[in-house]
Amino acid sequence: MKRSYYQKKHSSIKDNRPTRGSRVRRKFRWLDLSDVFLTLTVAIVVLGISLKSLRNWWDGSVVGAAHIVEIHGKVSRRAEDALSWYDVAKDQYVKWEEHLKTEKTGAARLRFENGAEVDLQAESQAYLKRSGIELSQGKFRLQSGWEKIDTTFAGDLLSLKPSTETYLLMDPATGREQIVVTKGEATLTALHKKPYIIHEGETFRVKPEELLLRVDPALTFEPLSPKSGETIISPDTAVSLNLKWKGQAERIEIDKTPGFLNPKIYAYSETGFNLMSSVGRYFWRLGSGNRVSDTSDFLVLPSVSYQVIAPKNQSYVVSQGEITFKWQPIANASHYLIQLSRWPDFKDPLVSQSFTTTEASLNPIPPGAYYWRIQATYKDLGDWPSSEAYTFAVGKTKLREREREREATTQPRIAIHPKKNGPTP
Repeated sequence: MKRSYYQKKHSSIKDNRPTRGSRVRRKFRWLDLSDVFLTLTVAIVVLGISLKSLRNWWDGSVVGAAHIVEIHGKVSRRAEDALSWYDVAKDQYVKWEEHLKTEKTGAARLRFENGAEVDLQAESQAYLKRSGIELSQGKFRLQSGWEKIDTTFAGDLLSLKPSTETYLLMDPATGREQIVVTKGEATLTALHKKPYIIHEGETFRVKPEELLLRVDPALTFEPLSPKSGETIISPDTAVSLNLKWKGQAERIEIDKTPGFLNPKIYAYSETGFNLMSSVGRYFWRLGSGNRVSDTSDFLVLPSVSYQVIAPKNQSYVVSQGEITFKWQPIANASHYLIQLSRWPDFKDPLVSQSFTTTEASLNPIPPGAYYWRIQATYKDLGDWPSSEAYTFAVGKTKLREREREREATTQPRIAIHPKKNGPTP
């Protein structure tokens, strides 16, 4: 069939149109392997930047910059661009670019991810900036963790080395601005001035810059013998003690009062010393120049011998009302502690009561086995060690009657059977 001119024209247009496959090949003809690699690299970089931004937003805006681990009284916070203050509670987080303040009876402790801690005392205010903590007024304790930290104090930069503890005071009313370094080392850098290093034990005034006080650290003192709070029992009125410790010093100070009002001073620089002492409580410490160590104490008491009258050890008591406990008096004892328990180690004692006499009557005790002991107290000094554990049993009948009842109930019964006639099979 002969086609018309219109049919020929449109069929040629249709025949000359590119196919779908040729269009796809022509569209991606410009791509090669290097272009694919470059595209993937750019995508990975963009994804990493996005994730980092998301993490920073989460740390600073959602989780927070610092964790409130302790809080007392009223503590408030507000954002940098806000006017209203909101109360905070324990275990909440303070975000970056937020202000934190404590009222007259308030206090708070903040802990950061790097281990640093900031304590805000009453009527204090701080501003948490990403570049450093800005302290505007009040009293603070600032302790760095395992990293160096920076803070703004009185308009100057204060840098703390790792594991450094400082106490800061800023009172705008009186103009007092002081820094006390109790541990480690801090550096104060003022504008257009040379940095000043504040060492451990120093108190520094910021304006005008002046070192107010240098306090040497305390002496290291670890008592080995006798240990702090130890009680020494001596059979004689005088005892020779061998004091041993860890630490270097120029002298030993020993006194019977904790304030060392009239101490005996012995020039001795080694780590051992023999001391003749009598009954009493003693306080001792090390000294070197103007420095002294922490104080340790020990107690010397004469030996004691407990003698019980009733109930005696391994005895049997008939319960007919109150049970009376008696013992011999002990010289210089002010009172006695009586303990009664079902267990030899006296856990959960049934009775634990003090008496000034040598006799005590207790309420009726149910039948069973019991343990009791005595502990005497030396007047104005302290407690002697407890006596041994004495045991006794309580019953409702006398022991002889109980034995007869036990024999009657435990005696075997004899049965007689008639013998059958005939041989035994």
